Amino acid sequence: MRKILITTVSIVLLVSLGIGFAIQTNADKTDEVKLQHSTTSREEVQDVEAEVEAEHQEEYEELAVVNDIIHVDDFNADVVEDNKRKRVVIFNDDQNHPQYKTIYIKKKNRLKVIDFNGGLLFNDVITNQEVIAKEKTNTETDLSTFKETTILEEYVDLADYHVEVATDNPHKRVILLYDDNQRMQYKSIYVKDKSYLKVIDLHDDLLYNGTI
Repeated sequence: MRKILITTVSIVLLVSLGIGFAIQTNADKTDEVKLQHSTTSREEVQDVEAEVEAEHQEEYEELAVVNDIIHVDDFNADVVEDNKRKRVVIFNDDQNHPQYKTIYIKKKNRLKVIDFNGGLLFNDVITNQEVIAKEKTNTETDLSTFKETTILEEYVDLADYHVEVATDNPHKRVILLYDDNQRMQYKSIYVKDKSYLKVIDLHDDLLYNGTI
């Protein structure tokens, strides 16, 4: 009788342990699935943000002038400092060796371009007319048909600015807004296949960053 009781108790313990292990295993798998899903979502957002940021860098005010000096497409740009006062960009070659450095003082519109091997290449004030002449490729456009216009209007009074669609292809659209003095004030970047929008005040900060 004692043997039977011990055996019965042992079976109950084993079954209980088995159920507990199964529950824990299933919980672990559920957590793992949730973690994988969460990681994927974060990676997708990071990919979009990286792409938008790359597009943002391509439209920096001074870049058109810099491109005339060093042909930026041949290098990888690394923005090491960007604040209200100045922007510093390092241009690296394919081996990640720094080749050039630009320093742009925003309020004074002063640009320096430095060759790490050859010294100072450019040190002068770039006029707004010079920047606009180099950057503008499209005429002003009506925004009423664009999906991002509703969000853009929440942050900017569009009637006060001249509109330029700098880029518009099946993947993304970039809109630039100029004041009456032909100074670029705002920029929007809309990634169409992700419905992802950034609205940027070029003299202050990021106004909107998310899906629409």
